[in-house]
Amino acid sequence: MAEENKPLNFLEKINAPLNVLWNQYRLFFIGFGILILVVRFKDVIIDLLVANSKKTFDNAVKQDTILRNQETQYNNQANQLRNEANQLSENKPTVGEDWNLKK
Repeated sequence: MAEENKPLNFLEKINAPLNVLWNQYRLFFIGFGILILVVRFKDVIIDLLVANSKKTFDNAVKQDTILRNQETQYNNQANQLRNEANQLSENKPTVGEDWNLKK
């Protein structure tokens, strides 16, 4: 038992069975595995956030195009109504300031 707990030199580490290495360096292997998982998980989260941001940006551009087209359409309708109102005011005389007085 005392021999299992003593540190192994390099050649003994190479020749040692895996269960001896596992017993001596279990915490290191577990910690290293957790570190790898954290780093990979961070990369996956970053990739998901970037993909979600791109999707949101594309949707915003699409919505912006739709709203810009609607705005142009509404502006054209408003200009047409203004032109019609100007034509009506040119064809008919304007009301004077004494419109409410009896003559």
